[in-house]
Amino acid sequence: MPPEPAFPDDEKLRLVFTGSLYPSAQDPGPLLHGLRVLRQRRSAVAHRIRLVVAGHCGRPWLKAADRYSVTELLDVVGEVDRPSARRMQRDADALVLIDFAPGVSGALTTKAFEYLSVDPPIMLVGGATDTSLAKLVTETGRGLVRGSDPQGIAGTLIDLAEGRPLLTGQPDAQLIDTFTRECQAHRLLSILRDRPASRGL
Repeated sequence: MPPEPAFPDDEKLRLVFTGSLYPSAQDPGPLLHGLRVLRQRRSAVAHRIRLVVAGHCGRPWLKAADRYSVTELLDVVGEVDRPSARRMQRDADALVLIDFAPGVSGALTTKAFEYLSVDPPIMLVGGATDTSLAKLVTETGRGLVRGSDPQGIAGTLIDLAEGRPLLTGQPDAQLIDTFTRECQAHRLLSILRDRPASRGL
């Protein structure tokens, strides 16, 4: 990964979302509502925050941001190559994950596993607080689950802006290692090796 910073040194706080958004199953509304609440409560803090969206999903983000009147807080950068996305993740102040709507049970995204391997805290918003993604984030010690409460999301952003740590304790590095591509590939290979060979009829 190139050492050059992904963002200018301008004292902005950057929430970073990279990858895909599925509007039929993922709603960024709670986060954007939280930004609106933050702007109403602490306008000086709100003006320091930028929500950076990288990927081909800019249109639904902009549409939702317009609904909450926070479009000016978004930086939609479009599709970027993998090294650029990884630099943005590395240099973020917090990484944004959008959980799936109720009824989409057991859903995980490859983006979640990618986020586990970098340092910035993960903020999971949307959905319930006991989903598969929520368990992954909390059990690895990598972030906060904020559900769909805009007041709670705004409070977390104030903590971030005022330099209070979002994480207490250390992430579970041993557990995180089990989710690497290499480890999962070995696990799959082991499962395939242990399966009895199918017999022709």
